[in-house]
Amino acid sequence: TGKVRTRVRQPQTSFPGSFRDDLEAFRGWGATADPLDDAARPKALRSQTIISYLSALHTAADAAVRSGVPVAEMTSVAVLAEPDVYRRILRQMLADLGNTPSVHTAATVVLILARDWLRLPPERIAELKALKAKLPKLRPGLTQKNRELLTAFEDKALLARFLELGDVLWKEAQSTSLPRNQRLVRAQMALLVGILQITPLRRKNICAVQFGRDITWPNGPNGPALIQVPIEEHKTEFDYVGELPLELSRRLHHYRTRLAPAITGSTPTHLFVRSDGRPKGQESVTNRLVFVMNKRLGLHMTAHQFRHLVGKIMLDDSPGAYEAVAQL
Repeated sequence: TGKVRTRVRQPQTSFPGSFRDDLEAFRGWGATADPLDDAARPKALRSQTIISYLSALHTAADAAVRSGVPVAEMTSVAVLAEPDVYRRILRQMLADLGNTPSVHTAATVVLILARDWLRLPPERIAELKALKAKLPKLRPGLTQKNRELLTAFEDKALLARFLELGDVLWKEAQSTSLPRNQRLVRAQMALLVGILQITPLRRKNICAVQFGRDITWPNGPNGPALIQVPIEEHKTEFDYVGELPLELSRRLHHYRTRLAPAITGSTPTHLFVRSDGRPKGQESVTNRLVFVMNKRLGLHMTAHQFRHLVGKIMLDDSPGAYEAVAQL
């Protein structure tokens, strides 16, 4: 609980080439499935899961080096699964980050590495599990910062401003007195806020949205738009399809066919583009959203936290509807 502490990791290039080769081999193993090969995975991991696993292994390796393991000795990812090194990693991460999900995630991924990829003997796996079991238990439920955010929205006036924010930003984006780039950015933020209030997608998915692929108008420009995320791009077992409200759908169509082309000189393929028409990166989009939420509502609120707030709004309206929130 409390504010999460972070630190900059050593770049992967500081580790021996053989260690980096192991990470790439692990990436390939995770992305390949062969149910008839005992050394392969029966089912491939999703790309986002692989990225998460590799990041956790990088974090574990960084902690090992900071705990005193010479970087020159990090010649293989198998070093992470040596009991003494594993103990050092957990102790160092607890000291750096406190008892946070990041520590437990790294501990779990090293276990997965040891069991499923390195295929270490059962007695070694049991030893690692015993060390992981000594980690303090995580407090269930929301983190402190998320609880504080949701408590702030008990203020009905603040909640009303949040729900009206998309309308306010969209109206401002229509003003020709604003510089062209500011009009483009405000239109994008209006659409982003509107989409996240209805379909609280993960930031990776929403920032990569493309017209024609992820946003379509099956009943024409005057009908509701659909927003879709294919199964291979998110964590669930199903394709995601959501219908957007009519007003938001019309704004998206206006943005794509009139507002954005008038500023960029071309019809955008992506929802989030720069003034020259090039797609924006995820960090650019999410940082701008945090800035807008802080400026307009006085709150530090990320794209991910829309998911928590939407859940609260649903439960306030329908107490006990936990399964509906989980499904969304």
